[in-house]
Amino acid sequence: MIPTNKLVLNTSFANCYPGYHTLSAMKKSFSLTQSIKVDYFFMPERQGKPAEIIMIINNPSRFILVPTREEDIELESFYQRNATEPELTAGSKTPVWKVFFSWQELEEDHQQAGVSETMLHALSNYTRHLDIRREVEAY
Repeated sequence: MIPTNKLVLNTSFANCYPGYHTLSAMKKSFSLTQSIKVDYFFMPERQGKPAEIIMIINNPSRFILVPTREEDIELESFYQRNATEPELTAGSKTPVWKVFFSWQELEEDHQQAGVSETMLHALSNYTRHLDIRREVEAY
């Protein structure tokens, strides 16, 4: 006897045994908000240009390469969260970049996007820890 409620990749096999679920059927029930992430990166002040917080929705990696005139700079994400429903609705399947030059800009954008106060507080804690907030607000 074949046990029920097992995942199989072969759909013809799953059709023969109703207790089995196909991978595609399970993917449909999986929420997009659980799979699409928002990453945050910090670009420090450089040659007179202000510091930036870069937010990327649906970034495939925890790293980005930022081209500059002098050299390309690789940055690592300092914070990651799940995307909100408004961000998913407004976004696309490709990464969406947003650049913020002040903490106030970032907060306003996040309030419009439905980011919870808890997430904003957590992000604020990370920025304080990395001393980002002070550097960004100085400009």
